Amino acid sequence: MKKLMLSVVMTLGFGLMQTTAYTQTVQVEKTHPLSGKARRGTLAHVEFTNGNYILTYVTSETKKKMKFQVYTFDKDFNFISQADDELEFEQAKTKYKWFKFQKEEYVVEGLSVEPNMMGTLVLKKKRVTHSFDPVFWGYRKKTEILEKVKPKTEEGNKLFYYRHIEDDNTGDAYVLVGEKPKNMKDKDDADRQMRKYHIMRFNKDCDLVSDLPFEFTYPVSLVDIHIVPVPEPTEVGVASIGDINLMFAPGKIKGMTNNEAADKYQFTYMRVDNTNKLVARFDFKSPATGWRVDEMIAGDEKGTDIYYYGVAAEGDEDYWNMAYMAKKYKAVQLMKIHENKMEYITSTNLEEFKSKLKTPPGQKKTPEYQGKKFDIASYSSAPNGDFFVMGQNIEQSDKGKRFKDVLSFHFDNKGVLRSQYGLDIIETNDLAQARLTPQQLLPGASAGNMYWFVREIDGVNAADRLLTYGRIGKIDMNGATVGDFKILGSANNKKPDYFLDPNFPYLTSETPGTVVFFGSDKKEKNLWFSRVFLD
Repeated sequence: MKKLMLSVVMTLGFGLMQTTAYTQTVQVEKTHPLSGKARRGTLAHVEFTNGNYILTYVTSETKKKMKFQVYTFDKDFNFISQADDELEFEQAKTKYKWFKFQKEEYVVEGLSVEPNMMGTLVLKKKRVTHSFDPVFWGYRKKTEILEKVKPKTEEGNKLFYYRHIEDDNTGDAYVLVGEKPKNMKDKDDADRQMRKYHIMRFNKDCDLVSDLPFEFTYPVSLVDIHIVPVPEPTEVGVASIGDINLMFAPGKIKGMTNNEAADKYQFTYMRVDNTNKLVARFDFKSPATGWRVDEMIAGDEKGTDIYYYGVAAEGDEDYWNMAYMAKKYKAVQLMKIHENKMEYITSTNLEEFKSKLKTPPGQKKTPEYQGKKFDIASYSSAPNGDFFVMGQNIEQSDKGKRFKDVLSFHFDNKGVLRSQYGLDIIETNDLAQARLTPQQLLPGASAGNMYWFVREIDGVNAADRLLTYGRIGKIDMNGATVGDFKILGSANNKKPDYFLDPNFPYLTSETPGTVVFFGSDKKEKNLWFSRVFLD
């Protein structure tokens, strides 16, 4: 293997683009040539340890062995060493702790869950084959569906299917069902499936492990069900899901007038752990009946803080299942649950969004949220408790869904809207319009600053890998304003010379208040490091 030489330091040329308009300062920027083996391989892992950056590429693999190429740089991106490594899979798992390899192929038998034409719960046994793919750098799944069964409660009640969660690491399945009416002519029983619910946990052999029944005195509809994500397990048989969070709202069966809820605005929150035990249940008032929950966000792996975000049909006083499918929504609702108790729930209408629109000073266009289709890219909670939602407006065309303006909604630590930030997207090519623009929020050195990191989609390179480049702008949380954006990897704040790595766009830095952006040139011949101070 040829010994690679360190390329010329580029801080001088890039330093020329600094102006007072930006508060993001490039401290160090360097490149380094990459070998052909590494370019053809996959960057599997990057870590910062003992003051050094270690980049590990998988360059090839056989049925028994894998070949690695490891680059080491110091904290200022000076080249230290390059080494080749060839190990059997088990040896690699021992040496590289991040290598989540179990075996080349393994099988987990479990359950597939679905309703039949009448909505009755049907379970099917399935066989999931997990095959390791070093290019994909993970396991690909192949699922075979086997025989089916129709489960019932111990009392023999048939079950109406609502939702389910399958754990492909244990084979378990968690199923939310309602009891089917025994006599549809009995008006007091006709809505049973909307009052008497169960969460049933089945093992891979279709055995009912546990049944958690719960009920309401009036019909309710399922508003949302999400799990708290957990780190990917490294062993078969270890649960790969966290707690299950559910939300219900008063509902109505068309044509029926009995058993209706006295208060259409009284929703119910429930939390169940992955052993199917009830953790929390409480009622709360929703500002609107027609609240379409778009996402549940867990603040950490334990789910200490849970956020619910979604649009609402403000002014529609019908029951939830009649109101939540509006063509245009007039408000946005945000709810925070802390340690299984509601901390706040707020509603913000479109007029307030419009009045609080802020754009970068040097930007001419004023993109804004108009209550129509909008896709969420990410969420972030700031150190002071402020909450941000980042995403894009959507339009429908003959090419399908098209992504347009980039927006960020800034709420304070009580859920009150501080500002709506509108950013004019640069890239409008077909790929950029067909894919959601990745976005993150990064903390600045000052507690009052956050930095909006947007990855513009330029296209794909010769190796068919996605090319994105970074733009970053400061959000002043005290003033609720957004500054002008800098293009990363560009000498003139226009078209970039360097693009972000698809899986590791930025790295850890030991210098407080800084972020290391990482990638390569378009042909992937040279690695690129850029440490930026976010003041």
